[in-house]
Amino acid sequence: MKSAKHTLPLLLTTLPFFLAGCEHGSAPSENAASAASAAAPAAVVAPPEPPVPASTAILALASPDTLSAATLGGVCSIDGVSGVGVLAAGKAFTISKANGVELKGWAITADKRDPGTIDIVLKGNQVYSGAATTGQPRPDIAKAYGGTALDHTGFLVNVDTNVVAAGTYDVLILEPSSTPVSICDTHKQVIVGD
Repeated sequence: MKSAKHTLPLLLTTLPFFLAGCEHGSAPSENAASAASAAAPAAVVAPPEPPVPASTAILALASPDTLSAATLGGVCSIDGVSGVGVLAAGKAFTISKANGVELKGWAITADKRDPGTIDIVLKGNQVYSGAATTGQPRPDIAKAYGGTALDHTGFLVNVDTNVVAAGTYDVLILEPSSTPVSICDTHKQVIVGD
């Protein structure tokens, strides 16, 4: 019993130190977390870019000279057609003449610039073209082709095909601002039905 008498006072005198040690042990981690968050600057998240509205290309019958005066060049792609994902090269998509088509893609000039203004060209038995603009965000293109000047080389174009004769057409992108004027083949086709 004598040892229990000595153990109890010893326990009572050391218990506050253990408890203080526990409290002290949690305080530095909280303080360390507070210090770490105070020392590290908060990540600045840029606000999302406002959506760029789609441009509209009203196609009109074009002179065959439109294409013969252009040099094959530039780099371009059609990534989506009327909200549908990418078609394989050489594959055609069918549209109704009355409904037109929405084309989503990108274009850069042969010397790696944003063309700004482009013409959507449908080339078949006849040639139709209509002006459109780039401006859609495409950081992937800037990264792939090396420059932030290419960040907005995307396009989203509502193509009005009311005057287009029924038939199969190659989709080309004319870059009138490039010198010389260049034409880029998207390797996509559209079938215009009545």
